[in-house]
Amino acid sequence: LFELLYGVVPFDDVSLYALAKKHERCAIQPPPGRTTDVPGPMWDIVEKATRKVARERFESFAEVVHALEALAPA
Repeated sequence: LFELLYGVVPFDDVSLYALAKKHERCAIQPPPGRTTDVPGPMWDIVEKATRKVARERFESFAEVVHALEALAPA
């Protein structure tokens, strides 16, 4: 979802080990200097879906769908 919205991956590194460590330890951030039309509530969904602590993420895909549906215009 991050790559779909921003056109880049959230982490990049030439070393696979360093890349894996970034995925393990670092919270994602919007790409610096990227102008996008990603609304704050959409970012909140992406951020929640990628949290490092499992109990802080969505519990199911249905929960993700519900959050996305809430953003749809009436």
